[in-house]
Amino acid sequence: MTERLAYPEKESAVIGFIGASGFRGIPPESIANPETFTSTLNGVFYAAAINLHMQNRPVVNWTIVEEVEKNKFWLKAVQDAASEAGMPDWRDGLAAADKSFVRNPDGGLVIGEFLQDIADAASKRTATHIGGRLARAEISPQEASEELQKVLAPKKARMHGVEVHSFEDLWKYKPEADPSALLGDRWVCQGGQLLLVGQSGVGKSSLTVQAAMMWALGLPFFGIKPARALRSLFIQAENDAGDMAEIVQGVMSYVVASAKMPQPDAVKKLKENVVFVRVTAQTGEAFVEVVRELLEKYGPIDLVFGDPLLSYIGDDISQQAVTSHFLRGLCNPLAFEHKFAWVWSHHTGKPQSDSKSRQHWNANDFAYIGLGSSELTNWARAICVLQTTKHDGIFKLLMAKRGRRANICDSLGHPTIEVVLKHADQGLHWEPSELPEDPEQDHNPKQKNGRPPALSLLQEAELIAMQQSWPNGKRGFYEDAAKRFKVSRDTIERFFTRQKKEHETNAAK
Repeated sequence: MTERLAYPEKESAVIGFIGASGFRGIPPESIANPETFTSTLNGVFYAAAINLHMQNRPVVNWTIVEEVEKNKFWLKAVQDAASEAGMPDWRDGLAAADKSFVRNPDGGLVIGEFLQDIADAASKRTATHIGGRLARAEISPQEASEELQKVLAPKKARMHGVEVHSFEDLWKYKPEADPSALLGDRWVCQGGQLLLVGQSGVGKSSLTVQAAMMWALGLPFFGIKPARALRSLFIQAENDAGDMAEIVQGVMSYVVASAKMPQPDAVKKLKENVVFVRVTAQTGEAFVEVVRELLEKYGPIDLVFGDPLLSYIGDDISQQAVTSHFLRGLCNPLAFEHKFAWVWSHHTGKPQSDSKSRQHWNANDFAYIGLGSSELTNWARAICVLQTTKHDGIFKLLMAKRGRRANICDSLGHPTIEVVLKHADQGLHWEPSELPEDPEQDHNPKQKNGRPPALSLLQEAELIAMQQSWPNGKRGFYEDAAKRFKVSRDTIERFFTRQKKEHETNAAK
């Protein structure tokens, strides 16, 4: 049967099967690139089905239709193709697809063979086209050779992002010795994603450059420890060579001081472990291909920084279909293939007019603060939010998603999910800071005369006893203490900061 069917019929059989049964029984290694389809209608239907499959959403005819209708480019493509074929409604192409293999017990295996045949035929067509251009002297033999090598890339990428784990493998796995871990307590691993969100102009570029340089030396970045000295590819769009030089040189003094090594030694190691690239013209698939070439030239790489996401996604980030295609369909396979993690910088939306609207947000709420589709939050494995405070130049870096796995601690050694930091007085680097005393922050509206609650001497003694008896490594100390004494977390933190300063002063005397 498979030999008698031509490629258009095989494409129709693939769509008919998937529209009724999803990807049930189709070997993961058979999944092909939608661009290999000769029929525009079937290619778009297949692309929509792949999108749904990667998001673990149901894949049936009606969900495929919904997915196509959400993407204006796909919708126009199928409308034009249907009109050209004299078809009254593009949906008819989906309804008319061959469903003869749906009830076949081996239907998934057969469809897998069809997909491989479709991909192989596309490779042959491309190779024939390249050979024709070479025969007409339109390209050189070297260029023809390079293009033919690229023809093999889709085949190599088929299984990237697909992992099969037996129960025994998972039962015997030792997470504490995970070789894929890159940052924190498996906070970010190979193939993973870290999203840093903040307002435009607050200094995200210098913050991420500082992170890349600290991790390149194997040093923690505001408490976030790398598994080892990490190699980074830093790709950005907004800063020219002079801007980047100012940032790198401004960060260097802080990095060298933190490393406690001679500057020439630090420079030597940074030259080996950080590559800076400016990409200003490519978006979407073209951008990912640029990253692929850079990885092949400078790899192996542990972290790929993208600054900012809006410069490279190439379409409306508020549309889930657009966001899923770029992040899951393009970025994820590349990360799996080359075993690196993405670190994307991203902007928040327009600030809300009500400054108190986020007063009662928790960390998980802030994970959704980035501009665009909520698919961003679902996709990212870890999310940091750089928050402004009412104090000029002082910020909070909040670990908004899986924050406990960042494995950071405060100055007293207690686990925490936020760090207070500020712009340095000199240079472009960031450094640790503290929030100034702010009685209004502890204001209790139920208290008469609006006086802020304060810890009594007895409460301070109880708080110290609570801290001393708190089990090592147990999280949530500040939250529990704030609830117990009915004050803010910042009040608890400031009390212990004062205690520490007093102990240091007395020790110095």
